[in-house]
Amino acid sequence: MQRYFITLLFVLCLALLGFFWQPTGLPWRPQPLLVLPMVFGYVVLVCLFLERAIEVFLSALRGGGADRLDQQLRAFDALVNPDESARTQHRMLQQARSDYRSHSRLIAQQMGLCMGLLVALVGLRILEQLVLDVPAGWQGRLFSAVDILLTGSVLAGGSDAVNKLTKAYGQLMASMAKKELPQ
Repeated sequence: MQRYFITLLFVLCLALLGFFWQPTGLPWRPQPLLVLPMVFGYVVLVCLFLERAIEVFLSALRGGGADRLDQQLRAFDALVNPDESARTQHRMLQQARSDYRSHSRLIAQQMGLCMGLLVALVGLRILEQLVLDVPAGWQGRLFSAVDILLTGSVLAGGSDAVNKLTKAYGQLMASMAKKELPQ
């Protein structure tokens, strides 16, 4: 219940911020839907680089432990007639390997978010590509902060998530093209 209260409070604060400061709307680029394929292409490319970098770091940090657990599991798999004690130990080892993988995924997600935010912080951003001009002052700073958080999160999601977005965009454009064709 407390999580929902915090979310509701956050939404209320944002609504009050908009009410009292009255930010101006940002001008869209002409035909922003035509810019999206280029933006998605760059994002996929950066995601691929990030995923590879995370793989390298993660394998350096966690690879040895995973290899040891896999080797122990293979040793149990080679047993012909394991007794109940060996089967119990095998299940515990499988659970340990599963926990190890889960922890590795958590580390990879955290590394992905940090690296994605860092990439966005240095200037490779998504929303900025869709508007003509970012205003100066508090609204521009807030826009940049939101753009950094959004871009970092998208990059942390990886290239598979971006590919899904790209496919959805392609389907949207195809359905729009079908509607525009004269019957």
